[in-house]
Amino acid sequence: MTKKVKLAIICSAAAVCVIAVVLTVTLVLCLRKDPVKYSVFFDTRGGSEIAPYSLEEGDKIARPTNPTKEMFIFNDWYTDTTYTVPFEFGSGMPAHNITVYAGWIGEASVKITYNANGGLFDGNATEYSVSGLVGATYTAPDKTPTRTGYVFDKWYTDEQCTVAFTSDVYPVDDVTLYAGWGADASYSYVSFYGNGELLTVVPVEKGSAVTDPELFGAELESNGWFKNAEMTEPYTFGAADRDISLYTSYYTRGLVIDNGKVVDYSGASTEIVVPEKFNGTTVTEVGEKAFYVSAEYGRITKVVLPKTITTIADGAFYDCRYLESVNLTENVTSIGANAFYGNKRLKSFGDISSVTSIGDAAFLGCGMLKNIVLSEKLTVLGAYAFSGCSELTEIVIPSIVNAIEEYAFSDCAKLSTVDIASPALKYIAGHAFDGCYNLVGVTIRSVDTTEFSGSVGGVFFSPFKDCRNVKIYVPSETVERYKSYYGHLDDNTLEAKFVAIP
Repeated sequence: MTKKVKLAIICSAAAVCVIAVVLTVTLVLCLRKDPVKYSVFFDTRGGSEIAPYSLEEGDKIARPTNPTKEMFIFNDWYTDTTYTVPFEFGSGMPAHNITVYAGWIGEASVKITYNANGGLFDGNATEYSVSGLVGATYTAPDKTPTRTGYVFDKWYTDEQCTVAFTSDVYPVDDVTLYAGWGADASYSYVSFYGNGELLTVVPVEKGSAVTDPELFGAELESNGWFKNAEMTEPYTFGAADRDISLYTSYYTRGLVIDNGKVVDYSGASTEIVVPEKFNGTTVTEVGEKAFYVSAEYGRITKVVLPKTITTIADGAFYDCRYLESVNLTENVTSIGANAFYGNKRLKSFGDISSVTSIGDAAFLGCGMLKNIVLSEKLTVLGAYAFSGCSELTEIVIPSIVNAIEEYAFSDCAKLSTVDIASPALKYIAGHAFDGCYNLVGVTIRSVDTTEFSGSVGGVFFSPFKDCRNVKIYVPSETVERYKSYYGHLDDNTLEAKFVAIP
């Protein structure tokens, strides 16, 4: 308690002054305070709840019981939701509330899909899937498919059933397993081949009749079934008592074939199948302008060739502007001039690994071709051969090509790199890469190239007209020769483009 004295002088109107003493008393009470507490909140991020702590400043923060979360493993507590800074338990409580966050690691689950691979599961399903935890003990499926004429073997990792699945734990990645099948001793197996390819295998219970599988629709025609691949011994359908292989050749109605050569097509189908044999003769050639006339009236989109084809004659698919794919095989050795001229929708042409010559304008205007791998057997690359292949980005000229004719790759607007691997190269004709505006690198590995341009009326033209940013990489010993000999081309700008191969 404290005391204060105040002195006051009071004067009346009669000038009588009175001195008064005023006593003020102030009471100060001393009260006891409750301690201040702060909270630690546990954000489990979808896990089981953890009750918050209530602690005084400086109290040690103890680690709580780990939370749980389905399909996740608890990792640690963190100071932020990016889970970069772990929280240090055992530290003192600060003078404010805090929140810590649970970090989780997913228990990785994997899906295994079981494909009946020609058979069926219950309910006529062709496949079904199960899930398991990565690294956990693998449990074999409780469903086994069935297939008429076959006995289930085991599960394989590939459709061809060459690699068995033998793991005793669930794999790291999703996987499809394929049912493997063994022969049933009570069945015979009839293999049907068409145009040299296996079409189907039909199990027939021994003693039962083999029937025609009727594989061909109204637009296709076959020459019947034969007991031998040469198709000289007709087969008469009867009872099966052993495994049998049968052969046929089939084709699209409207094809005209003469002495092993396709010469015309007048059918309505947009997808054409060329037979392996016709009237006993092996079909080896798609003849000159065979599909040209039909292309004017129809919309042929696909042509399937047998492996017996060796020659694609001049203009064979000329102006087939709707053609998207044709399957040239490794047996084709020659592609004639204008063979695929104007096939602006052509995306794939198959295997040309044995082609020795590509004629003039063979693929001119095939603007959708992106990947072209030339044959190592190629010696002749005609003028305008790939002109206008505007989606082509790179090309390698094989090792025995001796000449790149004029305009061979002109107007390939996206072409950026060219590797001329041929040491036999003698010349690159004028305008060969004319209009390849994005061409930045051409490598010429030959040291014997003697001509580097073509001439018209005695005037020489550069192969790289309008290729403003191109660098021409040549063997170091030839750089100066190229510069001095060809510097006059392109208004004396070509000289600066030659540099040594790095």
